[in-house]
Amino acid sequence: MKIPKFVQTLGQIDDDLIAAAAAPAAPKTLKRPWVKWTVLAASLALVILAGAIALPMMLPDDVLPEGYYPTGKVISFGDMKRHYKYASVQGTESAIEWPNEYQTVQEKHRYILWNFQGYDCSGNTVEVRHLGEKLGNYLGFEVRQIQGMPKQNIIALGMEGEWYVYKSRDGFLDKPATFGELYDLYSLSEVLELEDYSEHKGREEQYYSLTDDAYVLDMLADCRDARVCSDDEWNRDSRYLSFSVTSDRLGVYRKVLYISEDGYLKTNVFEYAYVYEIGTEAAGKIIDYALANSTKKTTYEPYEYMLAGTVVEIKDGFVYIDDSVMCVKPDEGMVFRVSMEDIRIRRCIEYAGVGVGDLVVVTFRGGIAVEDGNLILDARSIDEGVWVDGGVAVPE
Repeated sequence: MKIPKFVQTLGQIDDDLIAAAAAPAAPKTLKRPWVKWTVLAASLALVILAGAIALPMMLPDDVLPEGYYPTGKVISFGDMKRHYKYASVQGTESAIEWPNEYQTVQEKHRYILWNFQGYDCSGNTVEVRHLGEKLGNYLGFEVRQIQGMPKQNIIALGMEGEWYVYKSRDGFLDKPATFGELYDLYSLSEVLELEDYSEHKGREEQYYSLTDDAYVLDMLADCRDARVCSDDEWNRDSRYLSFSVTSDRLGVYRKVLYISEDGYLKTNVFEYAYVYEIGTEAAGKIIDYALANSTKKTTYEPYEYMLAGTVVEIKDGFVYIDDSVMCVKPDEGMVFRVSMEDIRIRRCIEYAGVGVGDLVVVTFRGGIAVEDGNLILDARSIDEGVWVDGGVAVPE
């Protein structure tokens, strides 16, 4: 049996709890067909994968693990805060293999062969204003260059009114010999935005929001002669800052860029682990500036938000989910709604069989629009959860 992955998205999870949740559970009969498919592993161990599912979940009062208290924890969904109980979710790197009629256009074209090169869909879109010249066509879809991006590595494919970013499978294997070459190749001065980051000292973490990244980007631009290194040269015990990187033109969402106190830069923005030795002086200046020009954050921003609750109604193109089961005080529960207009949500109801009364986990990226009836924005999926061994599991 595979040991499921646990991702710490909110707060600390006790070792005893992790060990208990990882223990084999009794077989359970599921009501719908689940088919495994492989999820590509991220190059950096600290990157949270979208396929790995974890969030605080409610346990009945009489089975709360030792050390967990009914006072619960305040959980942040962007601007909204909810008072939930502690618990864990056991998940695996798996998903349903959707039939063709329930696949999104990028899922139907995950991989393309164009101009004698293979490209993978990043799953991210780029705005029209960032597009460059037309490069050709692929199965009737227009192929465009992305401004500032090397077309042999990154292109845009226009499908169903959106422009999806595709990355060459081989283009990132040849790492530029110096950071200056990398900086120029991808126009990093134009596409990098460094705002949220965390400071790591041993097992201690503190979260910050940088007030202005101009100085940091200028310092990186000055590290042109930094040599490319092997991943083995990165000292994992060194104090470092971990910046979150999202860029339309690079086709990345919440990747990471590390600056370590002992003088190294490491990132998975380019799919593989890229490491450059920028020197202790430059690294020290970046770290000192960032810590002196940031505001502390009390909550960690996960790769994706996850809200759990019970489906109470499905009508008029929306799924209504009550989170009372999650709350320290159930009478403070709220009803949220998810639009079924997106095929990724509609297929969970029509094909996967999620229905009224089910305990579910909604994965989303866009926060919650309170003024629009607690509408969950940019929802990606609704997965049914089950209670297993004092916790909640999302089955394969």
